[in-house]
Amino acid sequence: MGVVYKLTPEISSFIIEQKKSNPQLTCQHLAGLVLSRFGQPLSKSSVHELLKQSHTITPRLHKLKNKFQIPPQKKAQIFPTILAMPASPAGGPAPDPPPAPTIEPVAMQQVPLQKPPQPLTQGQVQQRMGEIFLKAAFWDLSFKPILGLKDFDDINGSTGSPLDKNSLRLEWESLTKPVEAIKVELEDSHCFYIDCRFQGLYADNPQKEFLAAPLERSAGEMPDYVLNNIQPLIIREFNTTDSITTVYDLIAAFENLPGKAITKISLIGAQNQILTEFSLPRRQAGLPVGLPLAYKRHFILGISSNCEEFQWVMKDQKPENPWLTPLKDKKGQPIALRILKKGGNIIITNLLSYSYDNIIKLYLNRHPQSLSFPNVSIGNLVVANTGSPTKTFGDDTLTNQSQWLKNRLKERALMLFPLDLPPAALEEILALPGFEASHEKMLQVHLNVPDQFPYIQSVQAAAACVNSLDITDPKGRKIDVQVDVTHVERF
Repeated sequence: MGVVYKLTPEISSFIIEQKKSNPQLTCQHLAGLVLSRFGQPLSKSSVHELLKQSHTITPRLHKLKNKFQIPPQKKAQIFPTILAMPASPAGGPAPDPPPAPTIEPVAMQQVPLQKPPQPLTQGQVQQRMGEIFLKAAFWDLSFKPILGLKDFDDINGSTGSPLDKNSLRLEWESLTKPVEAIKVELEDSHCFYIDCRFQGLYADNPQKEFLAAPLERSAGEMPDYVLNNIQPLIIREFNTTDSITTVYDLIAAFENLPGKAITKISLIGAQNQILTEFSLPRRQAGLPVGLPLAYKRHFILGISSNCEEFQWVMKDQKPENPWLTPLKDKKGQPIALRILKKGGNIIITNLLSYSYDNIIKLYLNRHPQSLSFPNVSIGNLVVANTGSPTKTFGDDTLTNQSQWLKNRLKERALMLFPLDLPPAALEEILALPGFEASHEKMLQVHLNVPDQFPYIQSVQAAAACVNSLDITDPKGRKIDVQVDVTHVERF
């Protein structure tokens, strides 16, 4: 049995509210949402016990058997202290038991923020801290250990010989195959595209507007955000040159409206090549709604204040407004969303129980630069080399596998920098000193860059690129690169 008494009223209210609004959510999904929202790990049994005690779930129906029943007169003699239950009509169903008291949901403004992390612990200045760009390129490949390596330092073979594999080149090509976009196809034959870094929402394939993501990463990340509702899908901005219909298609799909079920999701590579796809069953007439993926998913979508359809929001002084969309639910009622304003930009979301501060925090954690600049547009986001890496470091033989892999990582690291950065300049950048400052949720790397360093702007652009990609280290800490320009006296 789960330990329910350890749940706070806020977490209990959140679980019950989510289950009522999304009956298809399993106990495992609810436990994942609690972990994401409050940082509190829960077992499935704890969630199930809470839902059972609050009468939010009912036991499965079983076939009734003919059983002996005590006559009402005899019941009154045996149980004289029990209040008489209302008699049911002859042959009719038994009356429902009195409803159990429910836990009142916490008001939206009172929902607490996620537990703040501990202060950053600063380390000592070390040489070659510029290798954070190599590490970022390595960690960006996948969320799980790859090629038998647990961490970047294992490339040197310190844990044995993890790279002694004849298939290293083939595995590397499979891991790094570039994904440019995610195509989502709906039941009514409509479709929309999300770039592989969740920077933009498009009506058509954005065709390499952003840095391509490795196939291994995309295949692991897309199901959590788009299919399984493990985490809210957080898109930096809608491409305002497209029709607003694209936004409505996203809302309809994630609200699980009739005719808008997701039927296929494809990972698209160069030249519109389909690298892999996830085909999902369509709803059929006469079948229950509870087919796979027939549930509401959560999203947060940024929209430029230049978008004509939302000028009324910018004229309103309030930081948040309800929005009754033109879309209708199964009962014919308008779909209600929330519109938030921050820094001259707009955010729309169907996370109805999250506080304003929590939604802004989630959005900026995924896209930290978005609200720093008023009226930022997709085309103005500073993203470095969007091309595929070319072999510029060493030869392509596997005589020394560790060195071969380091050379390949240097080629991937060059993708984080502007196109005109020569390989020799990368070596100087990797040698930069600096220090780490970290806590349980962030690894912040400070690079000490002299003001006379010739590649300061390139380092700053690469740092901004890394920070925008939502890269985490093996401990799950988000990578944040800071460039500290230091003045050097001339003699």
